[in-house]
Amino acid sequence: MKRKLAFTMKALGDLDNAHAWYESQSKGLGEEFFRRVEAAAARALSNPALYQKIDKYTRRILLKRSSYALYYRYDDKYVYVTAVWHLRRDPAEIEERLREAVREFGE
Repeated sequence: MKRKLAFTMKALGDLDNAHAWYESQSKGLGEEFFRRVEAAAARALSNPALYQKIDKYTRRILLKRSSYALYYRYDDKYVYVTAVWHLRRDPAEIEERLREAVREFGE
């Protein structure tokens, strides 16, 4: 069975915010950012265990030519993107987001 991709509401908010920021810098950059997210998500779907393990439940895939990463969890049916995160943000913020994901999805 092929896994499906799902974004949490907070991850969708991250994605929208990043897209808006890139578009404010130059028209079309936001769309390029979306394409990078799509490519990273496709790589995570094809082999979710391949990418860097962050904690017991979460993995991270870096977006090419970007300062962002997708943080995700997976099971037999889904790859759940829990954050689209700029890598220069406060590490305590992503740690809190990952704790929220454990509360949302369980262990």
